[in-house]
This record gives sequence, C-alpha cells and structure tokens, in this order.
Amino acid sequence: QLTDLEAPPIGLCLIAAEIKKRTSAQVEIIDGLKRPLNELLQQIKGDIIGVTEDYSRHLNALVILKKAKQIGATTFIGGPNVTYLAENILRNNNYVDYVIIGDGEEALVNFIAGMNVIKIPNLVYKKIGKITRNEKRNTPLTTLFDFKDIVDQDIKKENAVPLSMIRGCIKAEQKGRCSFCSINHSLSLMNPRR
Repeated sequence: QLTDLEAPPIGLCLIAAEIKKRTSAQVEIIDGLKRPLNELLQQIKGDIIGVTEDYSRHLNALVILKKAKQIGATTFIGGPNVTYLAENILRNNNYVDYVIIGDGEEALVNFIAGMNVIKIPNLVYKKIGKITRNEKRNTPLTTLFDFKDIVDQDIKKENAVPLSMIRGCIKAEQKGRCSFCSINHSLSLMNPRR
C-alpha cells in the first residue's frame, strides 16, 4: 500500500534527461525544497546554473542566481512564475542572463549545444541593452525521466511519485481557461504506452 506521495523536482529531471540524451554535459539537480537557503548557497558550482521557481520562492531563486553569477556562471531562471515576468526579471536583476518561458528542455539543450541564442525557442534575454523574447514553442512529451541526477535523493520505493504525462489543461481546451489561470500551454499528452 502506498502511503506517501514524494514530490521530487520532476520538471528538472525531464530537463536533465534531455540534456544527457543530447549533449555531453554533466547535470546535477539540487532539490531546493529539502534544504535551507544557506546550505544551497554553499553547494553552488558549475558553468551554467539554473533555477526553477514559483511565486513563493521567487526571492530565494534570485539569491541563488546572484551567488551563481558571483562565481562566474551563466544563469537561467524558469518555472511557472516567469513567463509573465520575464522582462521585469531581466530589467531588475543584472545577474540573471536568461529567462526560460514555458518548457525548458529544448532551450537548455540548444544553449548547451552552442546554438545561436536568437534561434532558441522559449528564451528571453538582454542583448545590447534590449530585451528580446524569442518564439514560444511547446516541447513534445516524449522523454521519460529518472532521479539519478538529484543530489542526495531520498526517495522511498514504497512511496508514490508523480509522473509528468500532461502539460496544459484539459478543462481549458474544452471550455476555456479559468479567470485566474496562469497556464500558457496548449494541451499536450504523452502516450500512456510510453
């Protein structure tokens, strides 16, 4: 009987799986929900540091990126909060290099692979003082994830974990978006056989 639901960072695991599948980059995921901020700041290392955030953890995400920029990393921020705030985030925080709106898999893989930033979908960035928002494109749901890249993972085999097999909202597709909705993603479903 499954009694508890684990909530590992599934979105980051999907991004890590795509990066490992399509580049030679090494990936490490630190679950910020399981550690105090001061401990997270001590673990920051790498050439590219990205955070995913939501409204309640926005300020912590910015503190992490500020520290990452101090060690010379290229910085990314993504998550449900940033699609509508991308320009403001870049305008107000000079230590944030890129904002990823919507799905992050393609954006990070293409950046790591060296693609010209003007061609990378879902990327918002500053170039010569001007903020540019590239086209937004949904990533097909074809990638299965694992938890191998989570540092100090503690996922119990007897607990349930969520799957990421849907993006968007079925109700919004059928009857329109709710007045408070912030989901800006057309409906995408993974084949259940996958």
